[in-house]
Amino acid sequence: MKHFFLGHIYLELQLNEEGLKIYQHLMDKGFVKSSFIVSQVAMAYNNMREVYMTVNAFTELTKMDPNRLENMDYFSNTLYIKEMRADLAHLAHRCCDIDKYREETCVVIERKPRESRMGGPGSRGITPSLTFIVNNQILLLSNCTVLELQVVVWYCG
Repeated sequence: MKHFFLGHIYLELQLNEEGLKIYQHLMDKGFVKSSFIVSQVAMAYNNMREVYMTVNAFTELTKMDPNRLENMDYFSNTLYIKEMRADLAHLAHRCCDIDKYREETCVVIERKPRESRMGGPGSRGITPSLTFIVNNQILLLSNCTVLELQVVVWYCG
């Protein structure tokens, strides 16, 4: 337990090389299939700005645990930096399928390529304006986010 704690603290203090040594030691001792350790290794590479190693570690992590959303926002940032648009769009769709209201999913969707979003940059899918007729009353929605629109549609039935 001490080694897990020290590895986590080293990463929090940006002592990434020391953290990587501890996590590599734990992997050598039999924790190779631990998704937590693989995610911490990926985060260490991300903190060190080792882009290729980060992508490899996160790719291995998604193969190990396809339903994991923790730290996927950092993975999406790395994919965005490397301009891997197809992988980023695939990650966004996969995150939406798992849980579309999680914070990590919202961050991943923001980095999704512009062509596949409803709105402009930094908008979480802003729609220009929509008109609904609900119970013989006109409901005009302008510049609302997709999440707000989903709540309104759910409320209106």
